[in-house]
Amino acid sequence: MLTINIDSGLCRYHIEGITQDAHRELSLLYDNGAKDESPEFADYFIRIDDTSFIRKFLRPQKVVKIEGQRPFNPVPPAKVLPSVEWAMNWCLAAFEHQKLVFHSSVVVKNGRAFIFPAVSGSGKTTLATYLGANGWHMFSDELAIVDLNTNSVNPLFRPSSLKNESIDVIKETCSDCHFSKITKNTHKGDIGHAKLYCFEKFKSFVKTPIEAVVFPKFKRGSDTNISILSKAEGFAAILRHNFNYDVLGVDGFKTLSLITQNSRFYYVEYSDLADMAALLDEILEGQC
Repeated sequence: MLTINIDSGLCRYHIEGITQDAHRELSLLYDNGAKDESPEFADYFIRIDDTSFIRKFLRPQKVVKIEGQRPFNPVPPAKVLPSVEWAMNWCLAAFEHQKLVFHSSVVVKNGRAFIFPAVSGSGKTTLATYLGANGWHMFSDELAIVDLNTNSVNPLFRPSSLKNESIDVIKETCSDCHFSKITKNTHKGDIGHAKLYCFEKFKSFVKTPIEAVVFPKFKRGSDTNISILSKAEGFAAILRHNFNYDVLGVDGFKTLSLITQNSRFYYVEYSDLADMAALLDEILEGQC
């Protein structure tokens, strides 16, 4: 079993016990952000262990341990890669209490950030990945990390985690991405990871103020329909996608208030990525 250290820009992960296949894929996805050995202190420690000595030889399974906790069910060795990526997200959702954390993808254009808070299955990752390969920068496919008492969102050096049909959609529309091998039949379906930028390109990204909060909903066959939300509606809606507002107390409230004061809020139903991208450009230009 192997060890890898990953620099995501915002934090560092020390991951022990990964399989050779997972090590190879992570090294390709994170390039210069991944090292076998690192003198830097790790913020989070993740370990991949066998479930038991006997299962090591008979139908082996691996379990993810994070700071001594086991948040996920065991998986076969061939399915370790998605579990590592989910574990990295879980670390931030569970333990990051110095910043406000949302279940949301993030894209940036012309020095302005749009965030897409949404539940799983809404298409936020596919949308952010498509935009990141077509004129925008993708800061995150899964988590919006906002500095306290500001409305500035942080870039994360992480690949997109695509599910099922989204894998082929992005392969067809974003041919310059690097794609990992597909992990079949996880509890979320087939999982593939797409890398949009190299580590050197990522290091040019800087914290960016949030200008718009768009709640996306992919609906097969639908036209692109937009609804403008009031500040009060937007505040209530974005709060439902937050992980740690209650833990942060006054600072969390102030930060959420700043985001609300400085952002426009929209709900958008769509089925066509190109149409959605055109609409977002109109929002960026102040036409909506």
